Amino acid sequence: MIGLVPVTCCAGGTSVNSLLNLGAFLRVARLGSFSSVARELQVAPSVVTKRIDQLEQELGTRLVVRSTRGLTLTPAAEALLPRFVRLVAEFDELFKGSVTDEHAIEGQLRIKSPTTLTSEFLGGTYGRFLQLHSGVNLEVTLVDRSVNPLEEGFDVAIGALQVSYPNVIDVPLCPYEVVLCCGAQYLHNRAAPQHPTDLVDFDCLTSGLFSSSWVFESPGGPMSVEVHARVHVSEARVQRELARRGLGIAVLPMYLAAEEIRSGRLVALLGDYPLQPHWLKALVPRMKMNRPVVREFVGFLKHQLAVPPWALEEQLTSAPPPPARVASAQGQ
Repeated sequence: MIGLVPVTCCAGGTSVNSLLNLGAFLRVARLGSFSSVARELQVAPSVVTKRIDQLEQELGTRLVVRSTRGLTLTPAAEALLPRFVRLVAEFDELFKGSVTDEHAIEGQLRIKSPTTLTSEFLGGTYGRFLQLHSGVNLEVTLVDRSVNPLEEGFDVAIGALQVSYPNVIDVPLCPYEVVLCCGAQYLHNRAAPQHPTDLVDFDCLTSGLFSSSWVFESPGGPMSVEVHARVHVSEARVQRELARRGLGIAVLPMYLAAEEIRSGRLVALLGDYPLQPHWLKALVPRMKMNRPVVREFVGFLKHQLAVPPWALEEQLTSAPPPPARVASAQGQ
């Protein structure tokens, strides 16, 4: 997000005040209140209010509706928001590139990252990156939905959804295995599904990664099935718990389901129709790749995830225990 840049003018006659006003508005859209923005900028709330008022006057339209229940963006603001994000990001990149060492690994990175995967594994990866680069600050937002990093102001968005965006580079990181499964007790009084289309007659547990449209591989090519979501959750560990309790069929990351399947608490389904392959990837706005810190971070992720950490954990948990040490006669 744009800072308080000491410049006097910009291309096209846009004043520094206009850029500051845009920066204030983007913070209002992100934080949802003038007081929160004031605390972040370390200014009085009246300064934020003035900046928004000035921006509305410059554009000739209302952007923010104030009420006793809080702030909401107008339809005009929602439509303009992606353009504002791109404009401020481009100015930020231009300014940073003109005043910083072109090879310096420093500055702030805004990262969008999946909730469960970050809690289980990626948090440690991010920590190792920070230990190597003391001049870097991270802002990590845990979000499971698809995010266009260019429009929402992220330097890097991590995800496993098969979606791409214009002017955003997809950087594959590692395979992301998933499995269709349910609690063993869910099948006590019914036959297991034999074909993906059978799932329309079953209760399903959907998530942010896999909503109500599940895509399977079949001899005739990819097959999409719309399922009935008895429960929709944004966190895969909650989804796994509901599946274990026999409340429906779920698509789970293999790293969360493997031990449960081995123990019999979960049952893998439709082995002849695997779910469409997924890859964990980093989505990076094309213009952000010019920043050394972004390039370094993405390269670090690729190296760290060359062997996924959950695969290493799987090897450790499934390996046979070491042989018991028998004391020698001399030691007795």
